[in-house]
Amino acid sequence: TNLLGIKVYPNPSTNNGFNLQLPLEANNVNIKIYNILGQEIAVKLNDINSNTIHCETASSLSPGLYQVVITKENSKIIKKWIKE
Repeated sequence: TNLLGIKVYPNPSTNNGFNLQLPLEANNVNIKIYNILGQEIAVKLNDINSNTIHCETASSLSPGLYQVVITKENSKIIKKWIKE
């Protein structure tokens, strides 16, 4: 499975979340978000279309650097996301 080419936008983001653009159909993709301490952050996923997912985080989420971990089958990629 090719997870290269995944885009996180807007990045940095000033609102509660971001979009993930995937180079493949967005089904069966697992998405987790972690803060710099390695704690998992709650996220609500909404499909926008077949290859874009909106990842909504809590409005109370602190500004900072987060890791977005995307896995599908045996492939894993980590993207950085900044909340301002």
